[in-house]
Amino acid sequence: MYDQKEEQREKQEHFVEYLAYGSNLLSERIKIGNPSAKEPRLGILKGFRLAFQGYSSRWNGGTANIVPEDNSVVLGVVWKIKAEDIAHLDAQEFGYRPITVNVRVDDKIVQCRTYVQIVSGESTKPSLAYKTIMLKGAIEHNMEVDYIESLRQISDNGVNKCALQSLTPIIST
Repeated sequence: MYDQKEEQREKQEHFVEYLAYGSNLLSERIKIGNPSAKEPRLGILKGFRLAFQGYSSRWNGGTANIVPEDNSVVLGVVWKIKAEDIAHLDAQEFGYRPITVNVRVDDKIVQCRTYVQIVSGESTKPSLAYKTIMLKGAIEHNMEVDYIESLRQISDNGVNKCALQSLTPIIST
């Protein structure tokens, strides 16, 4: 049961709002390195589109990026993460740099930390494993059916493994 001590402790802790749009959509994935992630909410980022660029040896293929594009929208999950844990998130997101974006959450605009690739180049196909984790995260958080279908339609490279062994059972199902 939620008590006054818990409420008081939360008021003293500082949390950062983080917009996930790639593998961190899935609760089991984000909690690997960021156990304080909580209160997932659907977020809408306008003026960007989802792209797959670069190459990740962890994921055996391209990884998600957001690139500015008028009249485009990216759906994501907004997580609350303890400010003291942001260094863990930064380390996980190597190859990316943090930016602040305005995200619609429910009926409010929330400033969120998110990440964009440092060197974004040509499009590359994500691995089937990466795409599967994204899809499962989108489904877990009840994203719009059309958005989930657009993720399903992304062409992948067919590789269904990643370096994160704890995700193997999830990828395999």
